[in-house]
Amino acid sequence: MSVSFTMFGAFVLCLTAPILALAQAGTSYSTATLYSTTPSNFSDGSTWIGGVAPSAGASVTIVNRYVVMDVDISLAVLSVENGGDLSMGEQTLTITDYFNNSSGSFNAQTSKVIFNSTRADNNSGEPTVDGATTTTFHNVEIPTGSVVDFGSGDVGQGTQTECLITGTLSLDGGAVVLYPPFYEAASILKYNDSYTVSTEWTKNETSASTKGVPTHVEIADGASLSFGTTSDNYTCAGNFTVNGSGSLNMATMTGDLTITSALTVTGASGSMDMSGMTGDVIVNGNCTIGGVADQSVALTMPSSEGKGVLDVKGDLTLGESTSNALTISGDEGNISCAGDFTLNTTGSEFGMVEFDGIASQLFAGNKITADSLVVSNATDADLATADVVFDADVDITPGGVFNPLDGTVDSDGSADGSTFTMNSDATGTARIATLDNTGGGSNVNGDITFERYVPSTSGMNWLYVGNYVTNATVGDWADDFGGYNLFFDWDEQAQASSTTGTASSWTTLTNTDAITSTDNGYVVLTVGDDAPTLSAT
Repeated sequence: MSVSFTMFGAFVLCLTAPILALAQAGTSYSTATLYSTTPSNFSDGSTWIGGVAPSAGASVTIVNRYVVMDVDISLAVLSVENGGDLSMGEQTLTITDYFNNSSGSFNAQTSKVIFNSTRADNNSGEPTVDGATTTTFHNVEIPTGSVVDFGSGDVGQGTQTECLITGTLSLDGGAVVLYPPFYEAASILKYNDSYTVSTEWTKNETSASTKGVPTHVEIADGASLSFGTTSDNYTCAGNFTVNGSGSLNMATMTGDLTITSALTVTGASGSMDMSGMTGDVIVNGNCTIGGVADQSVALTMPSSEGKGVLDVKGDLTLGESTSNALTISGDEGNISCAGDFTLNTTGSEFGMVEFDGIASQLFAGNKITADSLVVSNATDADLATADVVFDADVDITPGGVFNPLDGTVDSDGSADGSTFTMNSDATGTARIATLDNTGGGSNVNGDITFERYVPSTSGMNWLYVGNYVTNATVGDWADDFGGYNLFFDWDEQAQASSTTGTASSWTTLTNTDAITSTDNGYVVLTVGDDAPTLSAT
């Protein structure tokens, strides 16, 4: 009896206590190989050889079994092989070594996989996602200290898997090395820490179907992304968003960044730096920087000439209409806009601003100051229909140019009192560079104010003034002098009087006289040390 009891006791211990002891980290588990179309839960002991479900840290192989993940768990290795089928549901799986998919099925559904692994460290050649079957993940996180190689080779070639992301790939301090995944149509590459662009984003590729070209890119609140000094070109195949206090730094980038859809920088204290960028930021959709009330965004543009262009193919909004939500620094930034341009900041200066749309465009908001204002709008050549309407003030800087290459410009917009001014000071005088007045060329409707700076002199002086406006009066110039002045019209072709013998070339003008002569110049007698800026519209 005691022997039977001892044997029975040993049998009981073998079935219970020893098996429970095996359910621990570092142990390998395989599914029972009897396949059934009825799913079995990962946490169900009957799913596994030995009758006990894996615990944290285990290495697990699913073979010829349909398994449903019903728990959040951390595993060293997960292999789905030879008819194995794993459905993830909404669960979170952490991998601390690697994932293998060979002739199995991994259904990510809405799950999250955290790769907390250093297997691919130092470019070891050991991918974090291995196998011979393409694997689709939904959300993937790479925490600090972790590195992930998403598999090598081209699609359909080689012996290692390719990876697809349908949700969000979150870089939480870790890195992608060697090979990135493919980013599916709705996926997001999200930076949650401070990064310089690397292997997670494939350079010099433009197609969304190319491995490593992200669809949408986000920089999280408090995170940053820098493109360093790269001369390579990068493409975001969807939207690019900078959230919260996130920052986008392209200050020393010499390549181009192309954004296929929209660029948005509207966080609580976000920033975008193009200060020394010689490549271009090309936005094929709309661009909004600082477009949310009570949020302070910083846009740093170049302060020297010859830098890159913010080239927006859609509408461009800088700042927000009810509050100064954007601070622009640097006065040599170059902007090209093919849609409507709304500027809600004050004191904004740019190097070059170009309107190059193929449909009617509107400039509105606050005053814009530019060294070069280019209009090259190919909508039509109808003089009566404005292709580009300036419904806010425009200042062309002294020495700058207004260059209406193509299209009809409405220079003073609607009846809101907006002005268009060619400025002049001691450094230079703004001018019109090109005016092609042919039927298919450029036209300008509306008023333009022309300034002409006059250096100061002492004592009595004669000033010779060319005529560069129509529909102005002498008074438009006379009120710009601080001291005594007397205007004369001079006609060098005038003949001497036959009765008095005196010449009639000089005609004294009053403030109400129109400046109408197209052939003659004007002479002003001035007294004093004034340095006036003559202004006429």
